[in-house]
Amino acid sequence: MWAQKFKKLLSANDGNILVMAAIMAPIVIVGSAGVIDFVLATKAKQGLQNIADAVALAGAKEMTLANVNSATLVASTKANIDIQMASHFAGASYTPNVLVNVSSGSVLVDIELDLPNMITDMVFKEGIHLTARSEAVAKSGFKICAIALNDNNSQSLSVVDQAKLQAAGCSLYANSLQKDAIILEKNTTVAANLLCSSGGIENASRDFFGSEVTDCPPIADPLANKPAPKFSVNCDYRDMEISKKKKRQPAITLKPGVYCGGLRLDQKSKVTLEPGEYIMRDGALIVEKQAELFGDDIGFYFTGDYSGLVFERDSQIELAAPTSGSMAGILFMEDADMPLGQEYRISSEDARKLLGTIYLPKGTFVVDSQHPVGAESAYTIVVANQIKLSRRPNLYLNSDYTSTPVPVPDGIGPIGGEIYIKQ
Repeated sequence: MWAQKFKKLLSANDGNILVMAAIMAPIVIVGSAGVIDFVLATKAKQGLQNIADAVALAGAKEMTLANVNSATLVASTKANIDIQMASHFAGASYTPNVLVNVSSGSVLVDIELDLPNMITDMVFKEGIHLTARSEAVAKSGFKICAIALNDNNSQSLSVVDQAKLQAAGCSLYANSLQKDAIILEKNTTVAANLLCSSGGIENASRDFFGSEVTDCPPIADPLANKPAPKFSVNCDYRDMEISKKKKRQPAITLKPGVYCGGLRLDQKSKVTLEPGEYIMRDGALIVEKQAELFGDDIGFYFTGDYSGLVFERDSQIELAAPTSGSMAGILFMEDADMPLGQEYRISSEDARKLLGTIYLPKGTFVVDSQHPVGAESAYTIVVANQIKLSRRPNLYLNSDYTSTPVPVPDGIGPIGGEIYIKQ
């Protein structure tokens, strides 16, 4: 009955057209409002999905860095969600959920969002409830344990004289274009995931475990933009030498600061370093004559004339890089303005812990100890102008990044992994 009357009204040609308009107007307005709400909800849904994707990808990227663990990654990802939601849906009620699986390299993000109706409840009876889910996956790339930066010298990475280089699970790079950029003598032992040279490789080793590639693209210095630590122009200590003058002299504790003329430990002295940054200005760090040097959360910065490092054979060394601050993850760092070729030599037969990154952009890193060096470090990374192993050394470049709070600086450690949204 109502349908017949409505049809008759629509077909009328008299003044009832005003009545018809009055009847239709609310229908059109309400219908349009419902369409607007639907369009706005669709747009909000896409925005929410974009946030979920971006946050999941950021979490997966963080997973490729060192020292990641589920709890830390969940917390940082949720914090990222809060930032994004405050920017795009300020004041809205939402519930985030993050699931991290470190072993599979995945970060799963779920976000539920409740919005009030924009205009009407015709389409959404109880407001607008939106959900978004995104799972990002990080496929691990190579771990880089050593880079010889020199682009022109022969034997910029050399392993000779019955040397052993243990770098299983990570890669060794040389940027030199020379045909003998990397040299492994026949009586040496080298274990590495990949041996990669921008020039050539002379590999005569009878005990080489890994793959080798020549004509690799040179790797730009990953720490070139790393700022130097800030320190006073004044000297805190001058020409400091620590010797054990008495048979029962207690261990000595040293404080961070600027050591002008360097620091020398000898005569069976035992020194513990307080956490912080130790600036070796115009002098070397020398440990010799049965001296012992210990320190966690410390970093050495070498600058000026006659700087460098010598750990003699009868020394004992246990050092770990800072966990935070300007030198986080850096155990030894050389001033980029130092002259080319300064030597940093480890001969110690008891230097099992050198935890962190050794960064010597102009220097030569030399290991000639006949006992394991760095074997008890969770990781050791060397980025130096040249790297030399000789006289039967045994250098360990471990890469167990997740077992220590000492971070790996960006650009080294695990790089080159693929990160993508799982469909």
